[in-house]
Amino acid sequence: MSTFLEPQRCADDVTALKVMTEEMRPLLIGDGYQMFEVRAPESSGPPPHQHPWDESYVVLEGVLWVSRGGEEATLQVGEAIRVPAGVVHAYRVLSDGARWITTSSCPGGALDFFSDVDAASNGPGDVRALIEAAKRNRVEFADPALQ
Repeated sequence: MSTFLEPQRCADDVTALKVMTEEMRPLLIGDGYQMFEVRAPESSGPPPHQHPWDESYVVLEGVLWVSRGGEEATLQVGEAIRVPAGVVHAYRVLSDGARWITTSSCPGGALDFFSDVDAASNGPGDVRALIEAAKRNRVEFADPALQ
């Protein structure tokens, strides 16, 4: 039996979810994981945090610095890193116009979290919306001031 999988949509056809200054376009939701195309400006990125789903980053354009459980890596185009569930991590965009693919395992809550921040936020600087969405979606920031 042969099965042909046809792409359902491409990133440019999907409205991006806004998470602070980043744009997250859902590419694939289901089959055990979630996949997003992320575009972000230089110097952007979340504070150190953890969540109950695995996450990976694959750099398509630009340079991405990643901290994972006390280790650091600078990723160039074509490089990737995996962050296991429950590990404190963060990233920073080190170049203008970075673009990468991020995937997360299911059951996970990445889509729920990103959608929640997008719906609740009053703009890219709305830290309160980010904190409240994190509480509702099992995302914990390492900095107690963000709890």
